[in-house]
Amino acid sequence: MAVAGQSYIQEREGVLFVGATRVTLSSLIGAWQTEGYTAEEARLAFPSLTLAQVYGAIAYYLEHQAALDAAFRDDAEQYQQRRAQDRQERADFYHQLEERRTRLSGSTVQPPRSAPDDHPQAGQ
Repeated sequence: MAVAGQSYIQEREGVLFVGATRVTLSSLIGAWQTEGYTAEEARLAFPSLTLAQVYGAIAYYLEHQAALDAAFRDDAEQYQQRRAQDRQERADFYHQLEERRTRLSGSTVQPPRSAPDDHPQAGQ
């Protein structure tokens, strides 16, 4: 009996995706490799994937590890460069954002206090 091969990776517009989903290979491998997810945990984290797709994507990665690691590094470097450029070009916006974060992280929201009559004692 002949068994047909299954391609678990699709390239669309230069990006590698797991099957016909919107999950990128880099995000799945990041969860598996960097975050330490098992294949089963990755399946739960990406509910659009089947367990077979997760294992297939990991196998694809392992077969092409050197090239994919280099591509993932290049993508990360380009992202960091774009982020740094954006932060420089929009410095006022990011300064305001940091001020808001600082203000919000310093404040804690307390639940409303109940008035003494809100909770009568048992037997009253």
